[in-house]
Amino acid sequence: MSELQGIARFKIHEGKLEEFKRLFDAGEHAAAVEAGRKVVALTEQEGSQGTETLQVALMNLGLAQQLAGDYPGAEQSYLRAIALIEAAGRITSPRLARAQAGLATAYHSARRYDLAAPALDRAVALSRRSEGLFNEDQLPLLAKQADSLTQLGQLEQALQARRYAVRLVERKHGQHSLRFAQELESLG
Repeated sequence: MSELQGIARFKIHEGKLEEFKRLFDAGEHAAAVEAGRKVVALTEQEGSQGTETLQVALMNLGLAQQLAGDYPGAEQSYLRAIALIEAAGRITSPRLARAQAGLATAYHSARRYDLAAPALDRAVALSRRSEGLFNEDQLPLLAKQADSLTQLGQLEQALQARRYAVRLVERKHGQHSLRFAQELESLG
């Protein structure tokens, strides 16, 4: 491929990425899915198979699919991103934690609690491994994990997830904070 063709392809790819961002930010998730698919296809054509660019494109597509209600599509996008990240040997990468969290959230949104609970458990573990035991990014995951476990009738494990969230908030904000009171209320 000539240098001129490479520049033209880059400009097309950049334009599709901008279109995806514009549609996504406007809340037009179904249209963003189509733009996201084009971004993934163009990224693959560039020979970015397995690269970080393709991983990010797949994760963006997965999020758009999830928000558009295409849970099977989101599942496939996230699973592919996870496979690429793991194949690259980046098992402690924050990106792997985010991809796993996306997959788990897609399962939860689809009310597939039997798949959501273990996926959320893995997402929380990866989040702790990459960002630390008491990082606040895991709070939404813990809430979804507790909900999934409750839906499955695993009440003791659900309570354990909620208790961890309370401990996390207490450590970060203190017992006398509004945030701690809110977390205690969600425990109740």
